Amino acid sequence: MDIIRVREESLIMNTSPFAFEKNIETEFLTPPKVGVLEALGSPRKRKLSVSRVVKEVSNIIEKNGTKR
Repeated sequence: MDIIRVREESLIMNTSPFAFEKNIETEFLTPPKVGVLEALGSPRKRKLSVSRVVKEVSNIIEKNGTKR
């Protein structure tokens, strides 16, 4: 069962069905696979899958509560 938590600050908006092209949904659910160079040149927030062979792995750097 899904649970949605709503607080006083929550903004609940009414929605209605809208038309869209089927390929938009398909591309979102199964993003295209691209190489690293193409991924680096892609627009920000584009959903894609990157396919490549890993040749080198560096150490994990932890800073300000994040890892990279």
